Amino acid sequence: MIFSKKDGMIDTRPTAASWPKRIFELSDVPERFLPALRPWLDRGLEPAQMIFVPRVQHWLTVIPESLLFRFEQEVVFVERGGEDVLVIEQKDVLVVRHYMELLKCQMSILYRQDGEIRRKSLSYSRMSDDLMVEIYNTLLGNPPEYAPNLFLHDNTACERLFTESYMMYNFGKLCYRLSDHVESFFWQRRKKQGLSKFMKSKADPENLVVCMTDGISMVNADFYGFEAVHLPWKSVQDVSFAEAEDKAPAVLSIQTAAKRCYTIPIEPGREDEAQRFQLFIRRYRDESVDLSVS
Repeated sequence: MIFSKKDGMIDTRPTAASWPKRIFELSDVPERFLPALRPWLDRGLEPAQMIFVPRVQHWLTVIPESLLFRFEQEVVFVERGGEDVLVIEQKDVLVVRHYMELLKCQMSILYRQDGEIRRKSLSYSRMSDDLMVEIYNTLLGNPPEYAPNLFLHDNTACERLFTESYMMYNFGKLCYRLSDHVESFFWQRRKKQGLSKFMKSKADPENLVVCMTDGISMVNADFYGFEAVHLPWKSVQDVSFAEAEDKAPAVLSIQTAAKRCYTIPIEPGREDEAQRFQLFIRRYRDESVDLSVS
């Protein structure tokens, strides 16, 4: 945040000072956080596992400062100068969402704790998205060093998208954050609605639903960015398909243990393909997935 003498106003545009930063020395951690970190430091937590998120003030919102880190099978958020400590164990994670729009990123987690479904979100600058890779990996049960740059990942499973949608061919690589193998996928490009359909320079919104070895990943993308949602098999309760009725389109729905239903309106002419994909997911889950270890 910068004070502008010229205008006598506070400039709340983000700067590098507002980006999350990796901690390399324990002396870089604000002293007020240290008491809350002591239990993990005593167990071997290294400074390089920590990420400090500075306080950022926009005109209408404030992102409070926080410190987060991965430790074994946990992701820990320390906020309010160490007064609030949230521990999320990987076994309790039901949904992980990775959202990016222009320079803004957000991580959202739905998890089960004390018999309740809870949500934790963290907003941060896109410029620090690579720092969060090990956090996403830990939440999804992968090694911290797994797939450090997904956009360099091979995506031969979705090779046909290379010519049909180069945008989704690349954004579709985000599904590999969940696991490294694609079983099947459904992709569609949706027609713009309302006035937006006249904006020829903007990309049409697209949906990609991928059946992975370890669950289902969904990627929604448009001109401004993407949303990637990862659902481990333990979170997937049902995948259903509803036929089109009157003016309502057909819908592919994924019901989750997080008490949230993800729905995708199906473009006219793609209904049969979407229904075949829905049946494939059901069959694969019933025949190939061991839910006791997912």
